[in-house]
Amino acid sequence: MLIAIFFVVLCFDSLGRFIKYAVSYFVSLWDENRIRLKSLRKGFGEFQSELQNLSAKDEFAKYARVQRKVNKTKSEISNIVAERKQRVAKFLYPLKILIYILNVSSTIALLVMYRNILCGDIPVPWLSPFDSIISFPLSNPGKISVPVWIFMCRIVSGMVMKCFGT
Repeated sequence: MLIAIFFVVLCFDSLGRFIKYAVSYFVSLWDENRIRLKSLRKGFGEFQSELQNLSAKDEFAKYARVQRKVNKTKSEISNIVAERKQRVAKFLYPLKILIYILNVSSTIALLVMYRNILCGDIPVPWLSPFDSIISFPLSNPGKISVPVWIFMCRIVSGMVMKCFGT
């Protein structure tokens, strides 16, 4: 039971943290501007390298023309990226809310179903002043209750997610 509760907590925490990457990936797959954005970025790089090779004093007209192309391409890229971010947000927030509701409901279900069951044993001298806190709400010394175990699993799962950089 200890491991099952830990994996339930870990799955919901990881799902909530990695969903933004999955949604962003799937939105980019169905993006009609994907090819256009790729070509714009390539053109932007070419224009910038051409701009660096020109002298503003010697070839002012050509420099100004290339500068306008760079500015236009930059604004088009930023518009396409802003549209993509809006599409990602349109799918992401309802999914995050759904995952949050499932997470809370599963936690409440675990607490209600197993509130009178103790998860594990710890030798009494190890945590002698905190025995009643760890075994809350039953107050059996040396026992770990489900609410405390879920709390500890959330802390450990947060540390695991932090190791993965999310």
